[in-house]
Amino acid sequence: MIDLIYRGETLLFALLLIALVASLTFHEFGHAVVAKWHGDRTAQLAGRLTLNPLAHVDVMGLLMVVLVGFGYAKPVPTDPRNFRSPRSDLWVAAAGPGMNLLLAALAWNGFLLMRASGAAYFFEPGVETFFIILVQVNLLLMVFNLIPLGPLDGHYILPHLLPAGLARAYRHYNARYGVWALLALVALALLGAPVFSHVMAFAAALFAVHHLHRIGDLPMADDQRVCLLTGAGPGTGAAIARRFAAGGYRVAMLARKAPRVNELAAGIDGAEPYVCDVAAPEQLAATVAAVRADLGEPTVMVHNATLGAFGDFLKVDPDIFERNFRVNATALLRLAQAVAPAMIERGEGAILCTGNTAAYRGVPYFAGFAPTKAAQRILAESLARSLGPKGIHVAYVAIDAIIDLPWTRKRNPDAPDEFFCKPDDIAGEMWHIAHQPRSAWTFDAMIRPFGEKW
Repeated sequence: MIDLIYRGETLLFALLLIALVASLTFHEFGHAVVAKWHGDRTAQLAGRLTLNPLAHVDVMGLLMVVLVGFGYAKPVPTDPRNFRSPRSDLWVAAAGPGMNLLLAALAWNGFLLMRASGAAYFFEPGVETFFIILVQVNLLLMVFNLIPLGPLDGHYILPHLLPAGLARAYRHYNARYGVWALLALVALALLGAPVFSHVMAFAAALFAVHHLHRIGDLPMADDQRVCLLTGAGPGTGAAIARRFAAGGYRVAMLARKAPRVNELAAGIDGAEPYVCDVAAPEQLAATVAAVRADLGEPTVMVHNATLGAFGDFLKVDPDIFERNFRVNATALLRLAQAVAPAMIERGEGAILCTGNTAAYRGVPYFAGFAPTKAAQRILAESLARSLGPKGIHVAYVAIDAIIDLPWTRKRNPDAPDEFFCKPDDIAGEMWHIAHQPRSAWTFDAMIRPFGEKW
């Protein structure tokens, strides 16, 4: 978990810490309230019948979670002599994991409801991420505490499920060896052994939440989401990178010029620069492979790279025209071929392409540009029709505006502020489209300022 700080992912660290503290608090509160229901007021008298985290979180135990991925909270005190039933300890022990199961269910269903509703606040940085983390943390706490070793809750539960003779033997051996066995499993897990993989897979199946990791390796929201972005320049490209990074993605920023992309990526937490000419097939293939090795499979791909040549068709250089086509259309094809198979296997993903009105009309002066953008849009539509039924959202986002950049301001010195389209606003719409509920997907989107003539 501490490695999130070293990687600059402070938002994810904060969300994870909040989810962890809340989950531990509700877990221990569950023990305390059920103990009272069964006649024991020991926890209440000790001040543990509260949802105040300070009553339940052990500073050293929390620090251990942050540093090594495993830790503990303050145990809830109970006095079995006060219990009304021989099985009271079973229900008190089960209450902690049960509370985690309840929180996971609430978080997961809340996540699904808000995602389906398309509520604007759900797509703010960290909101969606927090719900995913809350589910993961609670499932992890639930299954871990059900292990019948040492002081974990499972050691109170298992004897009630065994014949009397086996129950006595189990209690004897757990008292002598349980703690050591548990410490050995934890040590193996910290060293990378898949000790808890089966129980975690079972917990994940409860809510169809796949690929859960231990807390120290918790991925960025939605199973370490990765956004591969071409055309990562200082305007729209950088804004898209910032928006997706703020939303919990690791962003691969692809651009031709090393100094510029390195500088842009250095200012964005969670972004990595990759120097690549998307018109060169070998470079593009090698870069996608590097992104996959460094960050993981892209879950969102944004093709923002563009190249144009302007003039009447009699003046357009065919070689430049062909290069424009390779950047605008052929690169989209190669990128889709590279990232779509993994998206199809997962049954989800998004492929977005930025365009402009040249994709819809053949203006004479745009003869060297419009045909390549039109081909790009038609290719995107073909991808959408093919990949949509497989769960992959493909969208074409045309920007009918002058984008607010230093050089466009110089070219239009007398234009009012509202004349320009803000890169951050474009990026916000790209984020929204990439996360639309499946019942209401957009393919053709046209962005323009309110005063733009069309």
